[in-house]
Amino acid sequence: MICLFAALIIAPAIWAQFNSAPKRLMAAASRVEAALLQAPLSKAAGGVYDTTDRYLEDLQVPFPSEKLLNVFADVPTEDAMIFITSGNDAQTELVYRSISYLGWPRQIGEVRCGTDGSAELWFQPRAERPIKWLFFHRIAPPADFTPRSKTIGQRLTIVPVSELKEWKLYCSR
Repeated sequence: MICLFAALIIAPAIWAQFNSAPKRLMAAASRVEAALLQAPLSKAAGGVYDTTDRYLEDLQVPFPSEKLLNVFADVPTEDAMIFITSGNDAQTELVYRSISYLGWPRQIGEVRCGTDGSAELWFQPRAERPIKWLFFHRIAPPADFTPRSKTIGQRLTIVPVSELKEWKLYCSR
């Protein structure tokens, strides 16, 4: 079951090879593999979200998979999303891949923010899919987004957007 799940969360990385440099794809796959090998077996009672809840442990909320699925229930499947994060570690990779898995069939791209406020687009949804939602992981969204944002714990905020800014503007906090 874990191997099947691992294959499913790596699927977005395979999709991204058409839009990203192979070097980034291999780096992302290596981080996912390392995180999966380090993740201890879940001590939870079980259930259909036992594995994804374990991978989403970084969000520090109970039942994170169900909370995310409730958010996705309000998002049309044709809307694309971008995951914006300041993390660049194995745990961040697991969070991104788990969100992509739970959000399927929505396309979820990724922007990595550097410590200097720079932004690097790692994966981008196809051009015909409009980006209408942003996930902010370990980074505060712009203040004007607060009234319409949804939070999952203290580390993840989801915001609907009608107009995108330059990626680095989301990273310079």
